[in-house]
Amino acid sequence: DGSHGQTIVGMTSFEVIHEDIISEIVEIYPLLSPYIDANRPLYDAAMKKWADNIIDNGVPHNNWNLFQAIFVIKIAGILQEDAQYTDGKGKNYYIDHIVNKNSIRQWSIAKLADYGFDAATGIWYESPGYSVNVVADMAEFANRMDRDYGIDFYASIPIITQSIEAAAQYLMPNRMICGFGDTHPNYLSQRAADNIIDYARRHGKKSLEERFMKFKKAIQKDASVDEIENYCSPVFYAPNASWLMQRSGMDSQHDLAISLNGSLGNHQHANGISMELYGKGFVLGPDAGIGRGLYSGQDYKEYYSQFPAHNTVCVNGKSSYPVMMSSH
Repeated sequence: DGSHGQTIVGMTSFEVIHEDIISEIVEIYPLLSPYIDANRPLYDAAMKKWADNIIDNGVPHNNWNLFQAIFVIKIAGILQEDAQYTDGKGKNYYIDHIVNKNSIRQWSIAKLADYGFDAATGIWYESPGYSVNVVADMAEFANRMDRDYGIDFYASIPIITQSIEAAAQYLMPNRMICGFGDTHPNYLSQRAADNIIDYARRHGKKSLEERFMKFKKAIQKDASVDEIENYCSPVFYAPNASWLMQRSGMDSQHDLAISLNGSLGNHQHANGISMELYGKGFVLGPDAGIGRGLYSGQDYKEYYSQFPAHNTVCVNGKSSYPVMMSSH
């Protein structure tokens, strides 16, 4: 009907970022080559149409763009060289589109990184529940591109490396991430560190490997205070996520912390006074986060994403605002 819903729908899913069946299909594809080869043009045309739909639909300026890129690259991996197709759109065409091209709904990885990461801090501009996963996905994607295609995003987009270590700034003294915006508090994943370590070992970059082995050890929940304090500043401010963190240290029982944020950034809420305090092993007044039902229920629309969940009833005479990138 020409609505926004039409601009994000996939071939098999209501959103292009949920075309997860692609992952299984591209693994099966080579195993079925004796059957596929007889009708290869037909099957390849279907996969190319799928990639084109992902490129044409979706959202370019947040985590969606990365999910879309991952699916397109997976499809590219099973296609033949460009010359094998009359339209010239094969493996290298789709790789080039993800690496170098910028279309309306699919930006290159370099443009996405430049838009989403704060150049000074390395913080991604979404709430921590999304940011920590984007960093891990970006690290995994960079490792895949280097391993499979010899394209070194770690070298050409150095902020990816910076962002991995910057994610530790989200940690409260109990080693769990702070909880503003669409977030479920959790321990920091080691997936990003694992991927850059794999990359470093493949290229014999010993100092890089040692650097992130040290980081990986420091972010474990039972790491010593001295180890984790190397990555957590007493005062940290990320302007692109309108977020301020202050800590007296990282001792879970004896240190204090405050996390304070506004609504600038993606997957933020219509925040009033959004503040978490930490002391004696507990987050005091923890942010309600994304809620049990995520975006699907009225509880999210009317409570979790609104001022009452953030210690405020009305702002400027209003008790409700749009959420996501509304930046009130």
